[in-house]
Amino acid sequence: MHHRGAIRWHFLIYFLLLRTRSFVALLFFSLTSFWSGSAVIAFQSVSSRWPCLFFVRLNSYHGYSWQPRIPVVPLSPLFSSSSTSSSPPPVMTFKPPSLTEITVTPDLYDAVRIYAMSDLHVDYRKNLELFQYWCSRPASGNSLSSLALEQEKSDRIYSILLIPGDIASNPANFKAVLAATRRRFHATFIVAGNHDLWVSNSLADQGVVTSIDKLAWIHQVAEGNGDEPEGEEDTEDGVGGKEEEGGWSEEGKEGGPGVPGRRGESEGDWSGTPEPSANPGGSRAAHLPISPSSSSSRRGKVFTGPVRFHTPRGERLLILPLLSWYHASWDTEPDLPAEVVADLYEGRPTFEQRWADFRCCKWPEEVLQDREDFVSLQTEKQELAVWFARQNEIFLADTRVRGEGPPAEKTTVISFSHFLPREELCPEKRFLLEPMLPKVIGSTPLRKQVEALRPDLHVFGHTHIPIDLTVQGIRYLQWPLGSVGEQSRQTYEMGRRGPVLVFDEERGGLVGTIPTRWGAHYREAARNVLETELAPWVKKYWERK
Repeated sequence: MHHRGAIRWHFLIYFLLLRTRSFVALLFFSLTSFWSGSAVIAFQSVSSRWPCLFFVRLNSYHGYSWQPRIPVVPLSPLFSSSSTSSSPPPVMTFKPPSLTEITVTPDLYDAVRIYAMSDLHVDYRKNLELFQYWCSRPASGNSLSSLALEQEKSDRIYSILLIPGDIASNPANFKAVLAATRRRFHATFIVAGNHDLWVSNSLADQGVVTSIDKLAWIHQVAEGNGDEPEGEEDTEDGVGGKEEEGGWSEEGKEGGPGVPGRRGESEGDWSGTPEPSANPGGSRAAHLPISPSSSSSRRGKVFTGPVRFHTPRGERLLILPLLSWYHASWDTEPDLPAEVVADLYEGRPTFEQRWADFRCCKWPEEVLQDREDFVSLQTEKQELAVWFARQNEIFLADTRVRGEGPPAEKTTVISFSHFLPREELCPEKRFLLEPMLPKVIGSTPLRKQVEALRPDLHVFGHTHIPIDLTVQGIRYLQWPLGSVGEQSRQTYEMGRRGPVLVFDEERGGLVGTIPTRWGAHYREAARNVLETELAPWVKKYWERK
């Protein structure tokens, strides 16, 4: 029954029973309401107090957890002569961040290093444990590889982490990641992904009703910089909730939209990769590229907006988190033939029915006037994509010009987003487990902003398909952790290595090309969007289904 309908139904029955003064009927209704798990409705009768007291004491005696499925109804003036009105929840307001200037002084630090990893998905318990392991592993003795000890051997390295979205949908898990990064990195940059903007009733008392409210909450928690609790307690939604049951529910239980090549298979992924070693998170953590500071008191900051760093070696470093959202019209490449797609989905729910964003994201009318424009893959509208891109424009006016300052200063620009700016960053449809995936991964307004900025590196996420590729003079990188299942397939190397080093001031700036299967493929082979023959691993995947 709908929550409001249940409340009205209980309210009416109690009112009638109180009017009739039927003890037996009231007792029976109280017992059936309690055992069915219905909400407790607290009230006080004007003429008699014992019915209410008996009902509440009965629940207390049984040890009810007081976590009703629907909200407790506030005292009604009809039944209480001294009722008080509860204060409404606060209203969340999203305010785009502005540019920040930070000087990393040479008397405290020798150099700056930047790491990146997208799609942490720590609603999987194993992913949360693995990420906390990466952030808390002590750098002493032989606990880390010699490579890690060489890379970060003292507190005189100013370390930065970029997380291009999809940290967690659960608020407690989201906060746990921020707490871990603050202990490990001097600065962490985040941008919201689609999973981050899923809305549940867990934050309703803080005014989070829509996905824009959730975006405001994310920025508020990040800007608190240590005010939130550091615990990782499970909540009602909890660790290992909706996602623990089956990976990305949009793409099915096999683990996301990438290529399912298991280790050792010909279509597979990481030929010659060594066997993984165990760690507390249950995933791979050999040869970690990062090690924590020897100082346990480090409290780094989390940023959601642009920051210009003045580095110890006289360089300027500009980091730009770009908000974005996808729209179906971004995909301009030919679809697979209708008969091919029909065979794949025969007897199964449609892609729209399985894509969880269409159920878990809620948009206010001032952002999206017609919900059908959001849940349809045929619409040409870009309302959401335009709204998110517009939030970036507020600060991009301050950061487009890169030639300011003394000639001796070099400016390195690194931007990042959750969604894809270019179609070339996703394999052709015939290679994808979900041929409809390109309808929900990219943004044309985002592409225009990235092309106007022309960063030295743009990091992104969302598809869980690792790639390092330069397109029209701009280098793009995706390094996702992904689901637990994907860490035995396309994100095996990410789960084994952890966040990847992308910038090292001691070694001249941006690191060289990072080996990825699809990056290597597109450096050798031309993109062919007219080919419609499904890849062997796609056929095998759907045959198993």
